[in-house]
Amino acid sequence: MFLDENAMEIRLLCHYRETLVNERTRLINRLRINLVILDPELEASIPSRKLGYAGQRHRVTRRLRAMPQTARMRVAREQVKRIGVCCCSGLVDRAERLHPRHQPRRQHTKRPAPRDSNQAPTSGRKSETA
Repeated sequence: MFLDENAMEIRLLCHYRETLVNERTRLINRLRINLVILDPELEASIPSRKLGYAGQRHRVTRRLRAMPQTARMRVAREQVKRIGVCCCSGLVDRAERLHPRHQPRRQHTKRPAPRDSNQAPTSGRKSETA
């Protein structure tokens, strides 16, 4: 049984998104393993599913900067950067942007009401007659 073009496109995009989510999860798990070895208290203080938040990543980065420059510490800092790229640039949601029909929402701006051609232009100031 063959799927039509739209169904195949949806299937492909869903698979791609799933792949990105799994990749990010593996990266976060590897970082947590390194943090357990480098600073168990820091790793324990990070709530689960919170490494995607910028505040947590900045806190981890600050603590890692204060540590001796070892290979494991440099790898952990690189992992924090990569997690930030995945989360901040929306790589997980990139599959939605790949769809050719996806258009970003336009912001509506208030347009001035059309003036009657018989009206005199106004300066925008209140009249001083009282």
